[in-house]
Amino acid sequence: MKCLIVDHDPESRLQLLAQLNAYKEIHVLAAVETVAAAIPLSLTLLPDLIFLDDTLIGAEELAVIPRNPGHL
Repeated sequence: MKCLIVDHDPESRLQLLAQLNAYKEIHVLAAVETVAAAIPLSLTLLPDLIFLDDTLIGAEELAVIPRNPGHL
Protein backbone atom coordinates (compact mmCIF):
# COMPACT_ATOMS: atom_id res chain seq x y z
CA MET A 1 0.00 0.00 0.00
CA LYS A 2 1.35 3.41 -0.99
CA CYS A 3 0.64 6.29 1.36
CA LEU A 4 1.30 9.99 1.81
CA ILE A 5 1.63 11.83 5.13
CA VAL A 6 0.41 15.43 5.36
CA ASP A 7 0.95 17.16 8.72
CA HIS A 8 2.26 20.59 9.66
CA ASP A 9 4.10 19.28 12.73
CA PRO A 10 7.52 17.78 11.94
CA GLU A 11 7.48 15.64 15.11
CA SER A 12 4.09 14.16 14.19
CA ARG A 13 5.30 13.37 10.67
CA LEU A 14 8.39 11.62 12.04
CA GLN A 15 6.42 9.63 14.61
CA LEU A 16 3.89 8.42 12.06
CA LEU A 17 6.63 7.60 9.57
CA ALA A 18 8.43 5.53 12.20
CA GLN A 19 5.24 3.65 13.05
CA LEU A 20 4.42 2.94 9.41
CA ASN A 21 7.96 1.79 8.63
CA ALA A 22 7.33 -1.19 10.92
CA TYR A 23 5.03 -2.63 8.23
CA LYS A 24 6.68 -4.01 5.10
CA GLU A 25 3.45 -3.78 3.11
CA ILE A 26 3.23 -0.01 3.65
CA HIS A 27 5.39 2.26 1.52
CA VAL A 28 5.43 5.95 2.47
CA LEU A 29 5.83 7.93 -0.75
CA ALA A 30 6.37 11.29 0.96
CA ALA A 31 5.76 13.21 4.17
CA VAL A 32 4.92 16.86 3.61
CA GLU A 33 3.94 19.88 5.66
CA THR A 34 1.10 21.43 3.65
CA VAL A 35 -1.90 20.53 1.54
CA ALA A 36 -0.42 22.68 -1.23
CA ALA A 37 2.62 20.37 -1.29
CA ALA A 38 0.44 17.26 -1.10
CA ILE A 39 -1.85 17.98 -4.05
CA PRO A 40 0.73 17.64 -6.87
CA LEU A 41 2.25 14.60 -5.15
CA SER A 42 -1.19 13.00 -4.91
CA LEU A 43 -1.79 13.54 -8.60
CA THR A 44 1.56 12.16 -9.72
CA LEU A 45 2.32 9.44 -7.15
CA LEU A 46 -1.28 8.19 -6.76
CA PRO A 47 -1.16 7.07 -3.12
CA ASP A 48 -3.66 4.49 -1.93
CA LEU A 49 -4.03 6.27 1.39
CA ILE A 50 -3.38 9.79 2.71
CA PHE A 51 -2.72 10.39 6.40
CA LEU A 52 -3.96 13.96 6.77
CA ASP A 53 -3.94 16.45 9.61
CA ASP A 54 -7.50 17.63 8.95
CA THR A 55 -6.91 20.93 10.77
CA LEU A 56 -4.71 22.13 7.89
CA ILE A 57 -6.05 24.91 5.72
CA GLY A 58 -7.28 23.45 2.44
CA ALA A 59 -7.60 19.88 3.76
CA GLU A 60 -10.94 19.54 1.97
CA GLU A 61 -9.14 20.08 -1.36
CA LEU A 62 -7.63 16.60 -1.11
CA ALA A 63 -11.14 15.15 -1.23
CA VAL A 64 -11.31 15.86 -4.96
CA ILE A 65 -8.14 13.95 -5.84
CA PRO A 66 -9.14 11.05 -8.10
CA ARG A 67 -8.74 7.60 -6.64
CA ASN A 68 -6.17 5.23 -8.01
CA PRO A 69 -8.02 3.07 -10.58
CA GLY A 70 -8.66 -0.41 -9.25
CA HIS A 71 -8.47 0.65 -5.60
CA LEU A 72 -11.06 1.76 -3.08
